[in-house]
Amino acid sequence: MPAYISALCFPSALWADALKAHRAYAAKPSAHRLFQVFNTLCSSREVWHAAGTAGTADRLYQSPLQMLDLAIAAGDLAAVDLVDRSLSLLGNPDERGTLRFVLAARALLVHGKLALADTLITLGRWSDGEAERLTLDLLLFRVRCRVEDNGNDWLFAKLVNEGAVFASLAAVDYLRHRWRYEGPSTHLLEEFLGIARQLPQSDSLRTECLALAFRLNEDAIVRKLLEERPAQQENYAAVLPLAVFLRENGVPAHLYNVQSEILRLSHLHDRILEHSTSLKERLADTRRSLAIVGNSPCELGHGLGAIIDGHDDVARFNFFSQEEEFAEDYGRKFTIHVRGPTNNPELHRRSRKADFTVIALMDFVFVHRNWRPFVDLDEEGVKLAAYPAGFHRALQGKLHAEPSLGLAFCAYAKQLRGALPRKDCFGFSFIDQIGASPSSAHYFEQAAPALTHRWDRELEIFSRLTSR
Repeated sequence: MPAYISALCFPSALWADALKAHRAYAAKPSAHRLFQVFNTLCSSREVWHAAGTAGTADRLYQSPLQMLDLAIAAGDLAAVDLVDRSLSLLGNPDERGTLRFVLAARALLVHGKLALADTLITLGRWSDGEAERLTLDLLLFRVRCRVEDNGNDWLFAKLVNEGAVFASLAAVDYLRHRWRYEGPSTHLLEEFLGIARQLPQSDSLRTECLALAFRLNEDAIVRKLLEERPAQQENYAAVLPLAVFLRENGVPAHLYNVQSEILRLSHLHDRILEHSTSLKERLADTRRSLAIVGNSPCELGHGLGAIIDGHDDVARFNFFSQEEEFAEDYGRKFTIHVRGPTNNPELHRRSRKADFTVIALMDFVFVHRNWRPFVDLDEEGVKLAAYPAGFHRALQGKLHAEPSLGLAFCAYAKQLRGALPRKDCFGFSFIDQIGASPSSAHYFEQAAPALTHRWDRELEIFSRLTSR
């Protein structure tokens, strides 16, 4: 690791991970891979210290992130100068690229400075001979950080006009971004179908367009897409409604050998809808008491475990602990597991114990692509459920970001039950993990809060949801 980085005290293991992630991103760009470059470093506890409180002169060399804080406090030009000088001391383009993304993420996600983040990503790129990648990097960074502005459209149009390869790399991520924040529409579908026809490497984009056509219930467009590219029929394991379509319209001869798998997937689709309806009815039944238990450490020492366990239903999120040391404060009971779609054995283990498992992904049935792990869970008896299509849109509009699992479930419960008493919500603080003296985000482990949520706004919405 360069002496400069050592002097600035980036933890060597985290810096090595960021460099590894940058190499993976450089080899095969995507918004997800780009997020891995800066996520670990920017999720360190220090990133959540209040802006501009890095400390005295004695602490100036503790962290590049703290140095950037102080430079931003002095003005954007000071920040640009700091980063420019820092990049000039690094040994190779991979190191420079990693530091650019880490500091740009700090500038945007902590300080809210989008223009500065764009500038930091571009610094030195022309001399590095990286101009052809610059537009792609800017767009994928903005997409992964959930930026909504007209600059995104301009960057994508530039990619389409200047290079089919880079446009193909960005198209799926950008379609999903637009789907998320504009909502699904025929206009969006037709726009990206036109782009797919321009691009030579567009199989992934066509798959995404097929899924969007199913989301819009555009049966005629679905049939046209499958007629244009019969090979799309083989994507039944990626586009779940396609398995149902093939079952109902006849499995083509060339797929007879996988007909049983198509049926398994189509049955998974049916059961997700069935369990989602059952969960909705159960949550709407106000005769059943409901405790919603987040993972914040704010309940430690309050001895509320027995009260939590006294509810008919207890919802918990992602990874949580039922260990004895936390039972007094957080209880052990849970009947509803609200989680992300990650294929993770520990998540699956918890899901197997729940009455219902909610996969809290926007338009889950339409946007998820790896269904085989969920087929296995379903056939083990796990009741997989999802929010109604389009449910996330209202929250995303208020937050200008992705809602956390906790806030989304609280909003859904309030919608169904009519009231969500604050006394039935535990382990929610939203902002005690950020600021000058951050605590851990989880009661059972040291963890930083997710970068892409807007915790102060979430607190405001949560307060309204739980007020009488």
